[in-house]
Amino acid sequence: MEQSGTSTRLQAAVQDLASGVVSALRGGDHAHVVPPVGTDGEAGDLALAAVRVLGADALLPGLLSRTPPDPAELAVFRKAVEAYPPRADAAPTVRWSHWAMARTLRRADPSSAEPPAEP
Repeated sequence: MEQSGTSTRLQAAVQDLASGVVSALRGGDHAHVVPPVGTDGEAGDLALAAVRVLGADALLPGLLSRTPPDPAELAVFRKAVEAYPPRADAAPTVRWSHWAMARTLRRADPSSAEPPAEP
């Protein structure tokens, strides 16, 4: 039942990241909530997947407070965008979420690659 264990760990990673976003939005003293962790191994994979689940909201606190993006945070966000593109048969909500992440990345880091295609 590795699938179940992985699902539980992903759920915990998403909850931790979402809690950090909520705390920052409530004035929790930190605008950068995307963990600038290495993206190797299971912990890194879970961090990338958690960022992908939260989507563009993962960068919301820093963007709203007009805090310059942390390069390590942007690197993790960029890797999440690149690692989890929507499949051809993805639901419209998945395509829109990915488009929003790519657009947010482009705005936060104008040196990013090509502009996102419309979903």
